[in-house]
Amino acid sequence: MNPLSIFENSSEPAMERRVDSRCAWITLSALTLYFTLQFLLRISLSPGAELDEAEQLVLTQQFSWVYGSQPPLYTWLQILIFQFTGPGIVGLALLKNLLLLFTYSGTFFLTRSITGSARKGLASALLLFLIPQVVWESQRDLTHSVLVTSMGIATLLSLRALWARPSTLRYILFGIVSGLGFLSKYNYALFWVALLIGIAATPQIRKKLLHPKLLWTIFAAVLVVLPHGWAALDQISLVTLDAHKFHQVSQPSFSAILHGFKNLIIAVLSYLGPLLAVGAGILFVRKHPSNDPAPKTWLKLFCIVAIAAILLCGALILFAGVTEFKDRWMQPLLFFIPVLLILRLGDPLPLRFLKVLAGVSLFIGMLVLGLTAGRTFVAAKSRLNIPFADFAEEIRNQGPPPQVIVAEDHFYAGNLRLQFPDSTILSPRTPLLSLPENPTILLVWKDNLLPGPPQKLDQWIEQNLSTATPAAPPITLRKPRRFSETKTDAIGMQRLLLQEAPSPK
Repeated sequence: MNPLSIFENSSEPAMERRVDSRCAWITLSALTLYFTLQFLLRISLSPGAELDEAEQLVLTQQFSWVYGSQPPLYTWLQILIFQFTGPGIVGLALLKNLLLLFTYSGTFFLTRSITGSARKGLASALLLFLIPQVVWESQRDLTHSVLVTSMGIATLLSLRALWARPSTLRYILFGIVSGLGFLSKYNYALFWVALLIGIAATPQIRKKLLHPKLLWTIFAAVLVVLPHGWAALDQISLVTLDAHKFHQVSQPSFSAILHGFKNLIIAVLSYLGPLLAVGAGILFVRKHPSNDPAPKTWLKLFCIVAIAAILLCGALILFAGVTEFKDRWMQPLLFFIPVLLILRLGDPLPLRFLKVLAGVSLFIGMLVLGLTAGRTFVAAKSRLNIPFADFAEEIRNQGPPPQVIVAEDHFYAGNLRLQFPDSTILSPRTPLLSLPENPTILLVWKDNLLPGPPQKLDQWIEQNLSTATPAAPPITLRKPRRFSETKTDAIGMQRLLLQEAPSPK
């Protein structure tokens, strides 16, 4: 028996409902199993943390309204998870895979709610496996991009619920979700503006939602964002710390504008990846209009939102001098493209298309699981194989565990927190925490054959811990990398004694 036979259309309404229910159950069960496997694989791969994971290990040492160039929601959620799991790889992997599960299942429910078909919901969720940034990079080492995609899906789900049955509570819910979207990643603002343009340009949605109760949405969103926004204005230099990534020019020349648009086009095409081929194919499929006007309405909305999002990026090039775009920056703007494509496909959903898509998605999912394991066990150059546990053992052999560790960057700081959970861990990009009285401090940096700490670490110590004095000369620790017979890693370290602890800023 063909397992996909349950997805075949039935002319009997009762049978159709049973098939739809079974399709939904199988879809959610399969997605839950897949991300459970991803979770188990991650916690078994390495005791070390990737770049974004390490950053969260450092930032979650305290609650704050501002953590740096990213909004605070992901860190707040990670703090909450750590309350149950303790700081470590388990908590990091659990939050990541819960968010990814929500993104895939949310895509399923969004499409199903619009079309009334679980089969189409399944197809849209499977199309996410064709987007490299979603299926691979989000699993490998992204945090805020994963969260903002989940919040984007939540925004569309809350908008769909509001459109289906407007009520004061649903206007408020739409505002709360929108506010949380702003707190997940700042480029959510581009998606939200594009969504407003789409709503305004879609009469069937605009007429239904344009109501005085919309003030509740605005009030709820402002209320959610206001505390962070107020604190961010007070620490604007910290919030704009990574603004250089956009490669802004004050007076963009014609060549700079062309360069910006070229990078934007490359970023869009790179983000969509293999999904482009599916989209091109769907454009040439004979369209069978649905008797339900909802799919047509929402297809129009999503088309306008996608175009508006790209045009807004173009406006950033022309009026803000932005010349750099990356494919992962497109994720919060174009995550709904799988839903758009399935709505464009029309009725009925070809079973052959679903079978091929299921097979391709299964292959890609298994490939991702294999690559996730292979990049650690086979690729010795992976950052996950840096022997932080061996470094930590050597540090303990040389004296008592340091009360405070100041590392060169978030990557080293976060990985050292895994090894010294009772120590206060800092880096030059970390807000200063409360320190114990007269603590022993350990400076750690990536050894580049320097006679002492790198300049940026020395400058940070001078500015923030000016009463610190050397307790021992700098030394270098060198250890073999995991799963490698030839490659080694080295760190430099120096112990300091702090005479007077400064107050946190």
